[in-house]
Amino acid sequence: LATLIMLRSGEMARRINANVPGVCVPQRIIQELDEAEEPGEKSVEIAVRLINDIKPMCRGVHIISVGRESRIPPVLQATGIMRWSR
Repeated sequence: LATLIMLRSGEMARRINANVPGVCVPQRIIQELDEAEEPGEKSVEIAVRLINDIKPMCRGVHIISVGRESRIPPVLQATGIMRWSR
């Protein structure tokens, strides 16, 4: 089971890197968020891309939305994941 945190911004990613041991958000992801006109939409795009990349390696994904639960359904729809719960 993979865990994915839907990031709100590059700043959130930098705080995670600085304060959450064992977690490292790659600089390229931070840069994508920093350069995005709408970081929330970019977060959905990144989540979809990452989930599609890891699908062959795991049996499920735990999505942490940090107060942005409305962003989860578009991710599930775009990745073809049908079942989810809160």
